[in-house]
Amino acid sequence: MDPKKHGVSRTVFTKTKREMIAKVGRGQKMADVARQYGLNRSTVCAILAKKDIIKKTQAAEGVTKITFAKQRSAIHDKMERLLLV
Repeated sequence: MDPKKHGVSRTVFTKTKREMIAKVGRGQKMADVARQYGLNRSTVCAILAKKDIIKKTQAAEGVTKITFAKQRSAIHDKMERLLLV
């Protein structure tokens, strides 16, 4: 059995997203862009919906690895404090 992971890891393709936004901006259809990158049209549509955020992102060119920690509830914190007593 695999050990539990303490965070969710995903890959972000900022440069690729910028390329997709530019292609659609130049008049290519979303379906054609999606086909070029092997994605669903709905994925390209979601990327275009967030284009303002993506354009502002100053991430390094290429692939960036981002890890998010799972959120803990107040109950977890309370239980941890009780166990430390």
